[in-house]
Amino acid sequence: MDQHMSRGFSDNCLFSRYDGFAIQHERIQNLQSQIANLPAERILNTDIDALIDYYVASNHIDVPRLRLDELTAEHSERQIEVNDRYYDGGTYMVSGDNYRIEIPFDGREEVFHWSSNMSSSPPRAEVIQNMVVFNIAGREISAEQVQRTIKETTGNIAQHLDWSRSFWAGFDTKVRQTAQLGLRD
Repeated sequence: MDQHMSRGFSDNCLFSRYDGFAIQHERIQNLQSQIANLPAERILNTDIDALIDYYVASNHIDVPRLRLDELTAEHSERQIEVNDRYYDGGTYMVSGDNYRIEIPFDGREEVFHWSSNMSSSPPRAEVIQNMVVFNIAGREISAEQVQRTIKETTGNIAQHLDWSRSFWAGFDTKVRQTAQLGLRD
């Protein structure tokens, strides 16, 4: 990216707000507590396998999948903050282009805020109503620069989603084992 281009929502790092390991741990603890507080007659009068399946289904994490074929880009003009690195080092505003990129997704929105690994450069975007949204802004942006930035950003988001998918892949098994131990003891 050149000095005249920026990605919007710079304070909105995805996959970094909450610790995924802590979320898994908390969910397992909550499950153990739910099972421990079940009345004995409920356990005796319920099909244990059906109850275990219920707990697995209610704790399943549906990691989002981007619908890249439905990506939209909307162009507008806006004021862009530019660094003045030649004189006083301050910033000033100039007219520029802005591209708002929206990508719909299927899956659980919260996953975009859960870390599944330690990444030094998480993607920057917002999640708004089942859409991943980011801006590409700058002066005299070429179509190639916009396409390259979209490809880089969506690739980075997809990589983090793949890591999340791997991270959550064994969680259903962990929930099943926890429920089996709690209900069959």
